[in-house]
Amino acid sequence: MNVLLTGFEPFGNFTVNPTKLLAKHFDGHQINNTNVVGKVVMLEFPSIGKQIEEAIESYRPKAIVMTGQVNRNAITPERIAINYANAKTPYNCETFVENQILDMDGPDGIFYTLQ
Repeated sequence: MNVLLTGFEPFGNFTVNPTKLLAKHFDGHQINNTNVVGKVVMLEFPSIGKQIEEAIESYRPKAIVMTGQVNRNAITPERIAINYANAKTPYNCETFVENQILDMDGPDGIFYTLQ
C-alpha cells in the first residue's frame, strides 16, 4: 500500500520550504507495511493540479497527506482543500491567481479525514 506525501518548493521570500524537506526525507520509507511516496510539487500554478493527479495515477495511494507552508512554526497537514485560489504572493512562475474557482464541477472544499 502507498501513501502519497506532498510538499512544495519554496516560494515568495522563502529559500527553504520545510514541506519539501519532509517529502524528500520520507520518500521511499516504509512504515507499518506502507510505502511512503514523497512528491515535491513545483509551484507553477497552471500545473499544480496536473502534477498531483499524475502522482495519484502513478502510485495509486490509499491515502494522500498534503502539507503546506504558511507563517507558523510547525509543519501541519492541510486541513481543508478549498476550491478557490486567491494568492497575494506570486507563484514561482511569476503568475498571480486572484478570485479563481479551481474546479467548476467540484465541491467548495474537501475536509481532512486522516485519523
